[in-house]
Amino acid sequence: MLDLSKPQRQSKVGIVVLFFKHLRKAVNFIFYFFILKYSTNSGMIFLWAAIAAIVILTLVYSILVYRKFLFYVEDDQFVIDKGLFKREKISVPFERIQSVHIDQNIIQRALQVVGLKIDTAGSSTKEMEIAALPDAYARSIQEFLIDKKNLEDSENQIENIESEFEERPKLSSKPMVELSFLDVLKVGLTENHLKTSFALFALINGYFWQNQDFFSNFFIDYIEEGQEVWISKWLLILPLLLITLLLISIVSSVILSVLKYYGLQFMVSSKEVQKISGLLKRTEYQIPIDKIQFLKYSSNPLRKLFGLKTVVIKQASSKASSDKQSLMMPGCKEFQLEAILNELFPELKLSSLITFKANPYLKVQMALLFAVLPSIVIGLLGFVEPDFLILSILWLLIGLPFSYQYASKMYLDLNSEAMCLRKGWLFPKTEILKYYKLQSVALRQNVFQKRRNIAHLDFYTAAGSLRMWQLDAEIAVELYNYMLYKIENSDKNWM
Repeated sequence: MLDLSKPQRQSKVGIVVLFFKHLRKAVNFIFYFFILKYSTNSGMIFLWAAIAAIVILTLVYSILVYRKFLFYVEDDQFVIDKGLFKREKISVPFERIQSVHIDQNIIQRALQVVGLKIDTAGSSTKEMEIAALPDAYARSIQEFLIDKKNLEDSENQIENIESEFEERPKLSSKPMVELSFLDVLKVGLTENHLKTSFALFALINGYFWQNQDFFSNFFIDYIEEGQEVWISKWLLILPLLLITLLLISIVSSVILSVLKYYGLQFMVSSKEVQKISGLLKRTEYQIPIDKIQFLKYSSNPLRKLFGLKTVVIKQASSKASSDKQSLMMPGCKEFQLEAILNELFPELKLSSLITFKANPYLKVQMALLFAVLPSIVIGLLGFVEPDFLILSILWLLIGLPFSYQYASKMYLDLNSEAMCLRKGWLFPKTEILKYYKLQSVALRQNVFQKRRNIAHLDFYTAAGSLRMWQLDAEIAVELYNYMLYKIENSDKNWM
């Protein structure tokens, strides 16, 4: 029988897990020793002695951290007592526990242990984490904490725990979504490679400027020899560099997708949804059904070619939860998405959806913001360099149809119990929400909107806010009043 009344330690192999975790943070520090070697011509003995000292100190620190880390249950709270130089005691009541996750990186897998992470209400980060537990023990703690959270009658605590263990619904034996290796490759090939390119460029540029003296001394001969070639052939070299960066970004996206989404499975039970994925780090992520606030699915031009969509399930959080903190599944096919919606949002089928489109003024606004004004700014640079005039005209010719199409795809579908907010053209996105999950609704109208008799509608949930842009004011008021009525008359719990 699980007994957490007395302070418990992690598995002893947790020392190794903590050692590699702390050593990873010291990598940058070790890297600067290599720079110090090249820039000051220090001897190899000093270099390796310094690295050995860092490794030994990291090991000693990991042992002490392990010894000072305890977890237990006290007065209906789960407690973690940790800290070496500064002691910290984190106590979380069972009712504030949002979800309990299990993950396993390559080090934990080799040592046959797992990590346990606890999400809590009122925190923007995972404030409770146990790095190394035997798998069976970690799962027993996971079930214990979830069952404790779900108990309604504290007087019948023992009986309820036993019945919860017996009656706890099992996840479907057949995953609702399951990605093959080929599916994962498609996900990697259809990522946003421009975003990856910018991230790689920022990373490389950041390292270069932080260590400018070292790189300048090390590559100065090559730079001086190739300076004339760079200047005379920059029209040829620059496109080649951009193509190389794009190819590196594609390879990086594929590798990261395989590491993150390999073997992805998504399952649903009557109480929770669960995603399992990862190659080197295997992660099990659960969200209780009653914590789900809304669902979002999106695509991009590349994924449209393969018929794939990215589904994000948003859970209640102390701040607007990012996609990284939510349950995300890229590579969903249309029939899989349909199955998820039927399971989690059956309200969409209760009655037909009524569509409300944005006011035509939104097209004018988008055209001004993203086509006309940028074109004018670029055109002004034409007084300095005439080539900018051509760029200004091209921006206008491309920006106008893009802005028009984006504004044309903004509309709101709703029926008696749920709503769908749709937006985007090249990158379409749909957000689905049940009315009783709303915390509040706001009607916003600035001076310019009042003159044109239009308004925004903002929808606030425990997982962030959504906005419908530029509705006709009369329609916006009707929808505002209707949704407030649905919120006030619903007896369902939003969490």
